[in-house]
Amino acid sequence: MLSVVIAAIVGMQPLCTQSTFVQAMGPSLHGENEYVARAVFNEYLEQSRKSRNEDQPVPKSPENQLEQKQSQLKKEMAMFEELLDSLSVMHSETGWEKSVANLRRTVLLKERNTNNPWNGAVWVDVPSLQQSPDELIFAIDRFLIKNSVADQADRFAGSYEQRFGRDPKRCIAIEKRVVSRWCEYYTIIKPYTTPLVEQELYPSLDQGTNVRKLHDWILDNVKDNEIISSANNCFSVWNQVHEKRKNATVSLVLHARKTLGIDPWSSGCRGRAILNDQGSRATLLRHTAEISEVNKGAMKTLLNLLTDEQKASYESIG
Repeated sequence: MLSVVIAAIVGMQPLCTQSTFVQAMGPSLHGENEYVARAVFNEYLEQSRKSRNEDQPVPKSPENQLEQKQSQLKKEMAMFEELLDSLSVMHSETGWEKSVANLRRTVLLKERNTNNPWNGAVWVDVPSLQQSPDELIFAIDRFLIKNSVADQADRFAGSYEQRFGRDPKRCIAIEKRVVSRWCEYYTIIKPYTTPLVEQELYPSLDQGTNVRKLHDWILDNVKDNEIISSANNCFSVWNQVHEKRKNATVSLVLHARKTLGIDPWSSGCRGRAILNDQGSRATLLRHTAEISEVNKGAMKTLLNLLTDEQKASYESIG
């Protein structure tokens, strides 16, 4: 952990890189718009460069390292907000506003994923994963404008309390705020949740990828109709059981977040016993173990359908 913090301090880069800027604003960069926008962005890059003192020594204390990283990130956030403000006043047309919203979302959610001690509570960048309506893009943008500064402060405070703090109650209060924001964000993106989004939304949830991969391989590579029929039957039964277990797990996590204000999938705060969440964590571990066993059973059944040659062929793909 110490080496990671040192690397983050030494290698601090602008929050918004050239490639991110072009990718987000690209559809709107043309003619005079492009000339002015690039000039504004280049000024942002120059300010960011000047703000980074590469000769500044890395603090020896891990606590001071975290404080220095947060201090630099605050400066970067302020400069990025100035960039967004400058871009926003250039035009009021929907296409331009959408590009600015895309830029804000891309940069802020990337920063959050990098500096989030509650890594199970993810703000998923849905528009980057799938085609999304303007309604969702602007709803996320409004949420970020309202919450990103306070959320960043809580995430750094939470990191400090988890590693160095002496007050479990303060840490728990911070976690409640972080999880409450996640619940608000979840309400926004819930109508647009697909299997692809779900994978990002619940990174600790076992999606049964290996079972799906093996079943697909059998359908694509085995010509024996009897084997294919047996594989389909096995997959159908597994899928029903897996979906039931998966939904139960998600319901448990949502209940813990919405009712208790904790994220049982994250390491959390010391002294969580104050909230008496041990029952939910134990149940989550049991659900996780059950899903693992169901997946192992399906894999064993599917592999037993194959000849030794077919098994070797499947295993060769890694």
